[in-house]
Amino acid sequence: MKFAKKLILPVLLAIIIVSRSNGILYAQNTAYFKKNIATLASKKYGGRGYYNDNDGKAAQYIAKEFAKNGALPVGKALGINTIEQTIEGYFQKLTFPINDFNGKMEITVDGKALKPGIDFIPLPFSGGGHGEFELYYIDTAGFNLQQVVASLQENGSDKVVVGEATQMRSLLMQHFKESSELQVGGFLLWTDTIKTQKQQEQISRMTGMKTKGMSPMMFGKTYMEPLMLPYPVLTVSQNFPQQAEKIYLNIENQVNAEEESQNVIACIKGTNQHSDSVFIISAHYDHLGRLGEKTFYPGANDNASGVSMLLSLAKYFSKPENRPATTLIFIATSGEEMGLLGSKYFTNHSPIPLKNIKYVVNIDMVADNTMEIYTATDKRGMKGYELFNRINEREQLGFNLRLEKTMQNSDHYPFARKKVPAIDFTMDNGSTYKNIHTPADTPENAYYANFPKLLTLYTSFIKEY
Repeated sequence: MKFAKKLILPVLLAIIIVSRSNGILYAQNTAYFKKNIATLASKKYGGRGYYNDNDGKAAQYIAKEFAKNGALPVGKALGINTIEQTIEGYFQKLTFPINDFNGKMEITVDGKALKPGIDFIPLPFSGGGHGEFELYYIDTAGFNLQQVVASLQENGSDKVVVGEATQMRSLLMQHFKESSELQVGGFLLWTDTIKTQKQQEQISRMTGMKTKGMSPMMFGKTYMEPLMLPYPVLTVSQNFPQQAEKIYLNIENQVNAEEESQNVIACIKGTNQHSDSVFIISAHYDHLGRLGEKTFYPGANDNASGVSMLLSLAKYFSKPENRPATTLIFIATSGEEMGLLGSKYFTNHSPIPLKNIKYVVNIDMVADNTMEIYTATDKRGMKGYELFNRINEREQLGFNLRLEKTMQNSDHYPFARKKVPAIDFTMDNGSTYKNIHTPADTPENAYYANFPKLLTLYTSFIKEY
């Protein structure tokens, strides 16, 4: 009995020491995760858009963090002498056209100023415009497309057209179809709440992602439309005064046919010297940037959180005791918000053969207060999905990994199109997700408590797959 008592004390002390060291480690890792989100979502990087090279500044920060963590440029890590010409050090250069809104963004309706990002947002194909106009309301109940077109062609140069979004889109499509230049000052689209809910339900069915409660005032960007309009096309909130008569516009847009950007690529060489296989872990670092001179989109959850997880994984696996058997390539992609352009470019200009990619894990928005995770993959990625589930159950992490079909909604998709096993992780069922593409996606509104569990999930997968 005395022997047993003597044995119990050191065992208890050992358990306490291990528990305490693990607690300290988790706290340190979580602090690093939070720090990177706060930095990337700060005003210093202006929403990681393309104004004033904010995407380039963010890319430099990410590259420095990779270097601090011991993740090397892919060419240096793998000893590739004839590296793809677009890759220099950590950076893979690419260009694409953009239509940005970083200048004046002013609207006054009957003397009342509206707030950009709150009361109105431009559509991706919107042009700029300046001046005072009469408001021309389209009758929702008695809408007649041909009559409206004829009226505006005859006498629309001094008018800004206001109407419900669905009908206005049909008017704009008719405009595109006929290539007719309507002489108007612009278009304002307001959204019917019931129709918005139906549209969100349709998007949910198509993508598998949750859209309930998301604001119709979400700002979005896409690859620059081939048909640009010479006047503003804006979505306005339901608070827009339907009885107003006059509107003053001062909207500036900037079109750049060859915007320069970059993917940030880093590598940790695996210990298995006889294998050419690699894991790819990706997360897009670009976001929406600014809207006008004052409003900016922090993008804390979307997707500073994914990039911070990327950096946390690099920090973990760079330690000698954690070095993986299979080589890891980390890609912080640009151009995701413009149409997955960075990941598409990588798959077309990969420094390693795509057949050598063992699996792709894409991390897009993981700082939300939910235990449900949207996990999208196809039949090639099912083996990985099943392993993630086993780890989740074995480690008692408590996640619900909701399986959905692969869709063109994040950077796993270009890999899947090239027949590479790939999976996407997005937390889309918590309160933070509702803030995406709005100025409210801030570090203060992000959620960090799930980070240790996510780190366990990803690190275990890399070790076991």
